[in-house]
Formats: sequence, structure tokens, C-alpha cells
Amino acid sequence: MRYPHYIPTMSYKAYLRWRMVRTNGDYYFVHYANLLKNGGIATDMSPAYASLSEETCRKIMSCFESQGILFRAVYIMRDPVKRAVSHFTMYRFAFLEGTRWFEQRLGVPRDVGFNQAFRPFIRMEEQKARSDYKKTIDMLSAVYPEEQRMFALFEEMIKGVKLRELSDFLGVSYRPEAITTSPNPRVAFDLDEEVLQECAQLYRPTYEAMAKMFPQTETLWSGWKYLR
Repeated sequence: MRYPHYIPTMSYKAYLRWRMVRTNGDYYFVHYANLLKNGGIATDMSPAYASLSEETCRKIMSCFESQGILFRAVYIMRDPVKRAVSHFTMYRFAFLEGTRWFEQRLGVPRDVGFNQAFRPFIRMEEQKARSDYKKTIDMLSAVYPEEQRMFALFEEMIKGVKLRELSDFLGVSYRPEAITTSPNPRVAFDLDEEVLQECAQLYRPTYEAMAKMFPQTETLWSGWKYLR
């Protein structure tokens, strides 16, 4: 990040706060307006967006529209057990080297085993919120018109089943070869079947709700084996 010359000692977070103040809190939207001033497509993605409030989602759409930016929302859902394991892996091996986060957020010793740490992890309010797919779908459906939203299953995306539909929805080139490479390194570790079953049971309402909306999840989501 290259900072303006008159704030050479400012941290990145402080710089962002400074920009937010300079733009009356709308730096995010001004930033994208600048990115797109000559046309093109820009994206922003994070699992955390699944937990945004309806008010925030409405503001996102209205602020983009006020900048003359055509907005689309895409919500991609993964087998809840595998999503939880993936998120756990990110924190364990990437975030603050994992160990400090274990102590600060989970309240467990930094040298605790994976199984012992995974149990409190899946019970965090943040995790339960991100796994409540139906709540997020209902919220997005209430906020965004049908032509501005799309729901898809991760397992179908990586198989290429929904890739063309997503490409057409976003107005980007169809590139099936792009799904053959992973952007994130994979870290191998084992969790006991008992712990994975515990996770599936905790998220049973999501499995059952999604089976009604997307019947194919009963075949695509391996976590179902812990619920039968």
C-alpha cells in the first residue's frame, strides 16, 4: 500500500479510517466507483457477508446505485460440515498463526488438539450465523430483486454445473478451466468422525431447510451421512 506522503507513519487500518472520514463513511463505495470509472467489472467476496444485516445489505445496493454501479449479489453455500472445517483451518493455520486466536476467542490452550478446539469453534455465534443458510437466503430475497441475486451450491460450482449460469449472470467470460486450480493452499489434518457428527447434528436445521430448497444437497453434501 502506498500512502500519501503527508501521513508516512500511518498504519493501513488508520489510513482506511482516514479515508472513511474524508468521504463521510462511504470510502468503500467511492473506491469502487474509482475502480470502475472506465468501465469493467469488479468483485468483492467474503464468507462474513453472509452475516450482514438487512439494513446493511440495503445500503450496499443503494450506495452502489447512487454511484451508477450495476450491482449483483451471489450467495454460494457449501456442505455445512465442510464449510466449518474449512473456516477452522483458515483460523488455525493462517490467522495470527492460529495459536493466539485459539486462546483469545475459543478460550482453549494454544497447544490443544484439533478435536478439542473444533468443538467450541462450531458453537461460536459467528459460526452458527454463517451456517444458517436459510436465514441469509430469506434476507437476500427480501432485499434484492430476483434479477440482482443468485444462489448456488459450492459443490455444483466446482463441478462446473452452475458455472455458465453464474458467468452469464455476472456478464463475465465462461472459463471452465478456472475451477481446476485452488487459490488457497490445502492443509491436511484429521478430525474424528465423532466430532464431525457433532458438527452435523448442530447444523441439522440447515441441512433440513436446504434439502427442501435444494433437494440435490442430499446427494452433494457428505455431511448427511452423520444425520441418517
